[in-house]
Amino acid sequence: MATPAATRSVSLTHGSHRYGLVLGLVLVTLMFSIAAPPGTAALLGSTALAGAVLLASLRAAGSHERWGWAARSLLALVLAGSIVVALGGGGALERGIVFIGVSLVAVWAPVAISRGLVRQVLETGATPNAVAGAIAVYLLVGMFFGFLVVGIADIASSDYFVSHSSTSLSVDMYFSFITLCTVGYGDYTPALAIGRGLSVFEAIIGQLYLVTVVAVLVSNLRGRRAAAPGPPAPSAETGAGEADSRPA
Repeated sequence: MATPAATRSVSLTHGSHRYGLVLGLVLVTLMFSIAAPPGTAALLGSTALAGAVLLASLRAAGSHERWGWAARSLLALVLAGSIVVALGGGGALERGIVFIGVSLVAVWAPVAISRGLVRQVLETGATPNAVAGAIAVYLLVGMFFGFLVVGIADIASSDYFVSHSSTSLSVDMYFSFITLCTVGYGDYTPALAIGRGLSVFEAIIGQLYLVTVVAVLVSNLRGRRAAAPGPPAPSAETGAGEADSRPA
């Protein structure tokens, strides 16, 4: 009969193989959000893809059933809201509320992945799949802020950006990631105080995460490879014995 520790180890190893799939879904969602034209397609598509990322993240991390039930309930509520808005059941305010709900769906996924990654690293150490999960978390943070900016821009009574009277999911997601990476092109500048505060917070998170979590995982991965055991070197005594055993 398998022990609880052995069962947990098998579960962690099994789940870790899916972080590559999660990362792929995150990249698809990000590309769609940046390329999607304004309108109902962007709202419905981003909601559905963010939901797929969340469900895949929960499965990969081996989250508790209570977490899964709560996440699916939130996703169902946000999906219902996006469908209602897409069918003409709301204006900018309702659309903004739905996008804030999508941001909650997007931020739930990295929380679930992080919990699973901590368990996996403690159990098996740094692996390529753990690095893939850590990168997925980084991208999901950028997506969370992007969806949040869309929601706030729709709800706010004034323009979110200086010299730009309207925005879209594509623009807001682009702005989120250049902020996360601290690129600072300067083409979009927040006009609202909450927007400036979110930008500072996102830039700090992006830099600290890269130089701590991702850097530590990658360095430990390289260290394990460099320290891989090789063929044992012959000792001095072994060398002397071999020399003595040679025929004169």
